[in-house]
Amino acid sequence: YPNAFIRVIGFDNVRQVQCISFIVHKPEYN
Repeated sequence: YPNAFIRVIGFDNVRQVQCISFIVHKPEYN
């Protein structure tokens, strides 16, 4: 279970970073 928990946290962190970069880069395309 600890490994799966760490994987879930890591996946959420990567997804958060992708969402943040998307939000940061989005105004440039507009």
